Formats: sequence, C-alpha cells, structure tokens
Amino acid sequence: MAQVVEASGRLDVVVHNAAHLLHGTTGAFTPEQVLSALDTNTVGALRVNRAALPIVREQGSGLPLRVGSGTSVVVPPFLAPCTAARAATDSFAESISVEVARFGIETSIVVPGPSTRGTAHFPDATPARDQRVTAQYEDLYGRSTARNAQATESLSAPGVVQDVQAVAGEIARIVDLPHRRRPHRTSVDSSDLGDAPVAAVAEVQCTRLLHRMGLADVLSPAATGRADT
Repeated sequence: MAQVVEASGRLDVVVHNAAHLLHGTTGAFTPEQVLSALDTNTVGALRVNRAALPIVREQGSGLPLRVGSGTSVVVPPFLAPCTAARAATDSFAESISVEVARFGIETSIVVPGPSTRGTAHFPDATPARDQRVTAQYEDLYGRSTARNAQATESLSAPGVVQDVQAVAGEIARIVDLPHRRRPHRTSVDSSDLGDAPVAAVAEVQCTRLLHRMGLADVLSPAATGRADT
C-alpha cells in the first residue's frame, strides 16, 4: 500500500479477489483445512483492509470492491469451506460498508455466478483430506461429488458459458462511475443461480434496520470525508 501511495500519490480502489476452492464432503475436511480456507478467503481480505483503510480514511474517499459469490447465499453442495468463507467475507464487507461511509468511502460487492471455464477453480480445488470419512459417503454420493463441476456448468442455459471476463468488465465499469453513483451490490451471472432475489430482500431488510438504528445516513457515503456527523 505504501508503494502504491508513493508511486501515485493516493489509493483509490482496492479489489478483493483472493479465493481458493476446496471440494468434497464437508465432514471429511479437517479443521486445519477449514481454517486455511478462512485464512485465504476471509482473513486475507481483512489484512488488506487494515493496510488500505487508514489511507482512504485520511483521503476522505476510496472504493473497497469485493468480488463475492452467489454461492454465499444459495449454497451448492460439496464446497462448504469455500462457500462458508465467502459468506463470512460478504458479512464483513457489509459491516465495513457501514463503518466507512461517513469517511466518504464507498463499498461495492460484485457477485459472479458459478463458473467452471476461464478459471482453474475446479481443476486446482483442494480435496477433503480425511479419506476414511470420504469413503463412508462414496456409495451414495461419490458419483455426485465427481461430477460437481459438470453439474455446476449445467446451471447455465444450453450453449451459454459464464464469461469470467464479464466480471472484470463489471469491475472496470463500477470503478469508472462517479463518486456516490456506484452500486452497493451487482450481479454477473448467466446461470440464474437465484441469489439476486434473496440478496434484494436482505438489502431491503438491512436498509430498514439501519433506519431503525439511526444510521440511515450511511446508506450512501458522505459527499466529503468526515469522521463524524
């Protein structure tokens, strides 16, 4: 972060995109594997924020942008450590958006649909380590686990492939928008996973909650950075 500021004089955007897929039966993942997933997919973003937020708070503007996942809302099977970590990161992003809004800092969450092409998520996924537990599920669930990538791909309409480049395009579009005009959450999904309507209901209820708690002003970032209202 210091190098960015030294080179450009400021820090405008931080894109959180780190994630690693773990694939298998939930009970067969060791606690160490789950902690590793949380460390990469969730705590990693918090480490970056701890380095970035002091800079953008001082500036009175900035955009933390989180690449989330629809699977944190509509949860597919056999990916539990990753989807749980995604959901945790989404929760952190929502809380942080409230905490930084009065400094003039926006938060955007870009939510891609499930993708099997243009990414090495499934080929490079870490398998569950406890083979004894995995074997106990093999007769009933082994075939479903083995074809999880194909089942994910089948969510899109025939001939339609989730284009990961569209995610990059949406990030660029959001970054290019004027201050206070950027969406809080946006979806890039060709699979009709179903997370968007669930997230829309949650947003309505979160807005209601913030009004009831006397925090309605944080629904939009301050026009200029200010530590208190």
